[in-house]
Amino acid sequence: MASTVAFAPGWEERYNRQVERAAFRPLCELILADMERGCPEDKGDLKDSLRIRYLNQHGARIGSDLDYATVVELGSGPHIIRAKGNYSLHNAETGEYFGPVVMHPGTPAQPFMRPALYRRRSL
Repeated sequence: MASTVAFAPGWEERYNRQVERAAFRPLCELILADMERGCPEDKGDLKDSLRIRYLNQHGARIGSDLDYATVVELGSGPHIIRAKGNYSLHNAETGEYFGPVVMHPGTPAQPFMRPALYRRRSL
């Protein structure tokens, strides 16, 4: 005896949405893990701050809320740093004092978010 299966109109779209929803959170977790692996570490604060914030079924923000995360990711050009009070700027680790104004040479980019996001992967 033969049997047949009939699919309701629109089944492909509904199926694809379910697959997308099922893969969304695991994909976010993979991106976060890659960000953590690629994150440069000094004291570990940046790496420890990486989180996933789900916005809805199809949206999330993955990254850090620390102010300097963007500077680490993109780097910075030369810039002036001014003391916010009547004191000299200094390096706490070396004890070196610089004065109330310093010309910072900038920092090179250390991308870790974009490589994690754009990495080719399969689920």
